[in-house]
Formats: sequence, structure tokens, C-alpha cells
Amino acid sequence: MKRLILVFLTCLMLVVFFFVSIGFTSTTLKCAHVGAVTSPNEPGLKLMAELMSEKTDGEIDITVYGGGVLGGERDVNEGVQMGSIDITLTTTGVLENFVPTMGILSLPFLFNDSDHFKKFEVSKVAEELLATCEDYGLKGLGFSTPVFREPLNSKRPINTPEDFKGLKIRLMEVPIHMDTYAAMGASPTPIAYAEVYSSLQLGVVDGCENALSSLMDMKFYEVSKYLSRLPVFSNAFALVMNLDKWNNLSNKQQQDLLDSARKGLDLIDDGYIAKGEEAIKVMEKAGIIINTPSSMDPFIQATKSVYEKNVPNLPPGCQEIIDEIRALAK
Repeated sequence: MKRLILVFLTCLMLVVFFFVSIGFTSTTLKCAHVGAVTSPNEPGLKLMAELMSEKTDGEIDITVYGGGVLGGERDVNEGVQMGSIDITLTTTGVLENFVPTMGILSLPFLFNDSDHFKKFEVSKVAEELLATCEDYGLKGLGFSTPVFREPLNSKRPINTPEDFKGLKIRLMEVPIHMDTYAAMGASPTPIAYAEVYSSLQLGVVDGCENALSSLMDMKFYEVSKYLSRLPVFSNAFALVMNLDKWNNLSNKQQQDLLDSARKGLDLIDDGYIAKGEEAIKVMEKAGIIINTPSSMDPFIQATKSVYEKNVPNLPPGCQEIIDEIRALAK
């Protein structure tokens, strides 16, 4: 009897050891974003995680941490660079502090519209730009979010740069944003985000700019009259990963991650486009007058000084990338 018990216990230990060994072959990656869990970021990244688990038979498990629970955007980017966080979806405006070439995407009127940005996302030039992340300890997995910061004001529709003249426009205190609106003749006015509604209401400023979903959510349209469909600044996101963690994946796992990421980023794109369409309907119903300028060329010409000032400060080769991105619209 004792012999049977010993054999049983030995077999049980072997079974336990087998399953524990299988568990050791799996890798868990932490993916962080600072967007609300109700934002399109969350389902997009969770789709990426689900697809990656399926493609690798559970070898790679990605846990998504939304709502900034792992820190603010700059903190999370630092965490990915150091390896304490594995992946993040980050605005390119913050990422450019870690990868200077991403400053390209902060330039005004780089894209004509959402279709132009979508074409860029899957282009060779996007791959080229993402590849520059590797010089800074990061692996670029893809771009997302084909939406823009667009101007809303209480005075008149904006059809040409001349229409900006004399308008006080609330902006973030970002030099390239301030330079851009000044180049078009507006009076850039930095005001805290929490004070924008009252500033519009009291006439402290004539207008503001933001993504359509933000203009809707913050109800800025209630104290404005005109929305001009101008893709002034891209509101792009980039998905980046710690380079050492990327290099630890097999070739198949790397390709699986790129494929899964693209599908997740496409879902994020769809979510933000849908929110923009919802915002347009809400603003139209509220009586906002919406116009689309017939040509971007006058705005591109008016902001050439912004490029002349900022592009020389970017790493070598950035002008060629800018030219390639613009050529995608043709």
C-alpha cells in the first residue's frame, strides 16, 4: 500500500512539474495608456492582447493598464525606455521628448485629412519613422488616430489664413502651436484648460482648438459659433515597446505582435473617427456653422516660417520624411 501511495505521489509531482514548466514558457507584457478606460484606446489595445494570445497559443500574454494607473504619459514613456513597462500607446507630442524625430508629426498642416493620415499609417515612410525609435531604446510598433486639433471660434468661418487675423485663440503653451497661429495672423493666448469655457463665454478669447471629441465633451461649442475643418495639428498616437523586450521575442512572435498591433490600432482609429462624427452631429444640432476650406495650400504657405524655424532643429533626414509624408496625399 505504501508503495502505491509513493508511486501516486511521484506521478502527481511529475504532473505538477509539467504544468508549472509550461507556465514558465509564457511571457506577460505590461501595456499602459493614460486615456480613460472608456476611450477607444482601451478596446483597441485589448484586441491587440487577445489576438496576440491567440496567435502565440498563450505564450505571450499582454495585460492592458488604462486610465493612467501606471503613471502619467511622460512617466510611462520613461518606464518603457527603462523596461519597467513593456508597451505604451502615447501621443507623439510626448514621445518626441524621447525620440526627437517624432517632432515631425507636431508640424502644422502635415496631413490634408484623415484619409491622408490613414495612408501614412501603413506606408514605408511610417516604417522609416518608427525605425528611428530604436536609436533610443524603443521599438515602434505603429501609428494611430487620424484626427486633428481643429479651430472653433465665435467670430467668423476660417477659409483662408487671413480670416485668423485679429482672433484671440486659446492654445496650449506649446511653442510650435503658438508660432503656427501667430504665422496665420491670430493672437495666440495660453489659458488653462479648465478656464477655456468661461474664457470663451466672457469673450476673453474668440476661439480655441482641439480634437472634435474634446470640443464636444467640454461643450466649448455652446459658447462658440463657427467650426472650421482645418487639420492644423495631428493628434497622433504611437505604439512603442521596450527594445530589449522586443529583441527577446522570436521572429514569429515579433511578426504576430506587429499584426495584432495593427488590428488594434485600426480599431482605435475607427473609434476616434466615430467620436468625431458624433461631435459634428452634436454641433450641427446646436447650430454651429461648419465650413471646410477649399484648399490647404494657403495655410501651408502661411506657416512655412514654422518649418524654417523648427525643421533644422530636428535630426538629419527629417526633411526627406516630411516630403515623403506630403507626397502620400498626391
